[in-house]
Amino acid sequence: MNNLIQEGKTIRWTNDTGSTVLSGGVVNLNGQLYIAHGDIANGAEGVLYGAGSVFALKKTTGALVQGAHVCYDMTNDYVVAETTTVEHPYAGVVWSAAASGDSTVNVKLLDRGAKGKGVIDLLWGLTTLDDGTVLAKFADGADPAPGIKQETSGRCIRWNNHATPTPISMSAALPADLDADKDVTVHFQAKMSAGNDSPELTHNVYFNDSTSDKAGTDPEVTGGTTLTEYTATIAAADVPDPPGVVHLLVQPKDGELGTDDAQLYGAWLEYSRK
Repeated sequence: MNNLIQEGKTIRWTNDTGSTVLSGGVVNLNGQLYIAHGDIANGAEGVLYGAGSVFALKKTTGALVQGAHVCYDMTNDYVVAETTTVEHPYAGVVWSAAASGDSTVNVKLLDRGAKGKGVIDLLWGLTTLDDGTVLAKFADGADPAPGIKQETSGRCIRWNNHATPTPISMSAALPADLDADKDVTVHFQAKMSAGNDSPELTHNVYFNDSTSDKAGTDPEVTGGTTLTEYTATIAAADVPDPPGVVHLLVQPKDGELGTDDAQLYGAWLEYSRK
């Protein structure tokens, strides 16, 4: 095999942090954790160990059982247990159990893809009006129902500037690796046809056959004609275990489209993997 570069457990890295990284220090490269093989001065190149290696890392108070998934608090420089309220870079799994009073814990570094974020695409699957009617091609006018608008740069769902725009409905299966103990983030990518209106995106989230709305706060489209991403949060307490189905309804808020049309280019859910 003449195209093998290396096994991939180490990586060469040029230190651009502004200070020396000491041997055994933790380096966060775009959410992936590595450990310095030796001291690496600022501006110098050195070797980092990556996924698959086991290291003794500093920990905070609290017992950690063998096999538990852990993260790394880069601000305080120690391993922490996973939490539903604070996001830290994923580190890996506890190699051997550590008692509450232990100052270190042995952790096997894992690729962030093994315990990272997943995406559930919603908008460009089966999307209909809220009554099940198939979306038609967008027609400029007074119709409250949105349509599909094909543009040179892509396509979107577009609503006319109507006082009571019709919601659209979309659904998807919950993936088997969804961690129901973590918040789920709803993402919308949207813009306006002009810069006059800034409507809220009224949305509802339902799971399985429940009629209980689990949506978070409606985001406001404030970016005008600039395509911008907006988010809302579904609380972990409202997220069911898979298997299951999620349903999302969305529309510009009634009465907030004055002169501009609203354009939705994407809608998806971001979740934590088990």
